Amino acid sequence: MTTAHAGRTSYTPLEVAALYNFPSIHCKDQCIGILELGGGYRPADLQTYFNGLGIPQPNITDVSVGGAANRPTGDPNGPDGEIVLDIEVAAAVTPGAKIAVYFADNSDDGFLNAITTAIHDTRNKPSVISISWGKAEIGWTPQAINAMNQAFRDAAALGVTICCASGDDGSTDRVQDGRYHVDFPASSPYVLACGGTRLESSGSAITQEVVWNEGALGGGATGGGVSDVFDRPDWQTNANVPTSANPERRIGRGVPDWAGNADPATGYQILVDGTRAVLAEQVR
Repeated sequence: MTTAHAGRTSYTPLEVAALYNFPSIHCKDQCIGILELGGGYRPADLQTYFNGLGIPQPNITDVSVGGAANRPTGDPNGPDGEIVLDIEVAAAVTPGAKIAVYFADNSDDGFLNAITTAIHDTRNKPSVISISWGKAEIGWTPQAINAMNQAFRDAAALGVTICCASGDDGSTDRVQDGRYHVDFPASSPYVLACGGTRLESSGSAITQEVVWNEGALGGGATGGGVSDVFDRPDWQTNANVPTSANPERRIGRGVPDWAGNADPATGYQILVDGTRAVLAEQVR
């Protein structure tokens, strides 16, 4: 989910890339796959946006999964904001990369079909797939989790990196049962779980970067914690992942793996549905 916010600070994607010292390389041989489960984008907005950044218009391909398509709602605070944020940020910081947007129905079957279609897409061949949709592990059926996790395992075997947002509702992930929950698919051991920070800077230097945690102020908070479904993978053995904060103190897969700017108060300047807005990456 994306949230408009009267941010105290905002950045273009290029400014964030510079603060993080992204390498200056041309990505003409790479394709980024982006999964979307509703809404759409307006090509004219993208053209205006990238012209304003002074960078070439990216090569964007829409891929229909199960009959779904690019259908903008006209509401920048709805799924359109999610989609446009994903495209504009990803394309801006990977010059020359092709962007393949996989549109699918917002259902377990639609989600799984989008994942498998992107992983095995022999035409666009994405090497990286971005997923900013998900929900607490407890909200999925075991069958859905197992099927998606198998698809992520296949992606790892094929050398395809899956990046999943870790959530925007803090350590409970919007579940009101008195326990802590992590978000799936970010909790899969075969994906890169991406958390959120609040990024502050002066000039070209970062002055402060802390965990995104504005839940009490209505600005959300990064998801994270220890999985109730997946055991701690071998590659996290030396990562100092604590035991779960739930009473069982379970040893499980720790989330997230890394974090970057995602607080709406230090969000990204984008153009969506003809409106300039400051949005931040969250999970829908």
